[in-house]
Amino acid sequence: ETWDRHVVLAATTETGSHPTLSWQPVDGAASYWLVLHDADGRPYWAWTGTETNTRVGGGDSPDTNQTAALHEEMTWSVAAFDGEGSLVAL
Repeated sequence: ETWDRHVVLAATTETGSHPTLSWQPVDGAASYWLVLHDADGRPYWAWTGTETNTRVGGGDSPDTNQTAALHEEMTWSVAAFDGEGSLVAL
């Protein structure tokens, strides 16, 4: 089976260790799962929720005591799930 539904990630121009990551909404998605990967490709931090953006480390502002922060070049990915928990886009 070929996967043809994609989550479109948005570029960020924010600097600092807690930028906001965002993506386009996916039709049929009820929730999203974001994974931030370290420079070696290992999962470093994850977030799940219904919004289409989140700040690295969580929280509403970069001044909040965050659980994670960018400290090297990292990559990220987002998966979208429907209301029953089935994957609808990656």
